[in-house]
Amino acid sequence: MKKIYLDTSIISFLEAHDAPDKMEVTRKWWNEGRLYSQIYISELTLREIQNCPEPKRSKLLRELSSINFRYVKINKAIKSLAEHYVSQNIIPVKYKDDALHIATATLSKCDIILSWNFKHMVKLKTIKEVNSINRQLGYKTINIIAPSELIKKEGSD
Repeated sequence: MKKIYLDTSIISFLEAHDAPDKMEVTRKWWNEGRLYSQIYISELTLREIQNCPEPKRSKLLRELSSINFRYVKINKAIKSLAEHYVSQNIIPVKYKDDALHIATATLSKCDIILSWNFKHMVKLKTIKEVNSINRQLGYKTINIIAPSELIKKEGSD
């Protein structure tokens, strides 16, 4: 069973009526793919969802309450690794929360980060640099992909 960390974009796109294609793919994975995965969500993800306007916030929290997931608190080790990603210019300081998501998944020993964040996370350069740091520090490498890619992989198994 794959260990998959969900960043906030995944949960948010369950109710992204302004992006119907991504919403459809996200819902497909949510309803089918997640059943074969061990899901991880951090306190940062929950905090970001709390910042969503109503009624979207309530809908997203209801979706989350319908699944089993492992809750990860942000600790000093996670903050330190995130700072390292930022100091190495992998993630811009302005988007430090993206580095926190990656560090949380890394230290939780997840196999995959699922995200729709193509600007800072689902990007070959970011993936290569994150994994270079992870190897240097003795952590396992991690795959950062969009749900559409995961659905393709699951379909080919």
